[in-house]
Amino acid sequence: MEDKELEEILEKLYRKYVEGNQASESEGEAIIESQGWDKFLKLVREKKLVVAVVSSPTCSACTFYIPIFTEYASRNRARGVAYVMVDVYRDPETAYALGVMATPTTLIFHKGELVDGFVGAVSYEDLEARIGRWLRKIVGEEEA
Repeated sequence: MEDKELEEILEKLYRKYVEGNQASESEGEAIIESQGWDKFLKLVREKKLVVAVVSSPTCSACTFYIPIFTEYASRNRARGVAYVMVDVYRDPETAYALGVMATPTTLIFHKGELVDGFVGAVSYEDLEARIGRWLRKIVGEEEA
């Protein structure tokens, strides 16, 4: 099978997964606010995929990036996926435990393991590319 054909199949499965597994309104907000290291760890262990953004209210790049992250999270809600916001002032324990030295920092956890991350603000398209590959990986695991 050609790489392009495989990519098209995975993309169709990914879209089907996201549409079929939309989190219902009763499951809460698109973004969860971090409430301490223990709760953060529990969430990372329970969910298939956790995307966390560590930010600061005084960070100008965060002011640009948070609406992009929020928009992405709202459009890509799915069961087994959690989008978490860690405010360094409200939850310094979690930011420190994650080793964050600059904001915004985006961290991606898959099955409890840190698998990807980056520092700085990115465009919606770049965010979609970084997170989308992990969402597609979940689809591939469920189809197998």
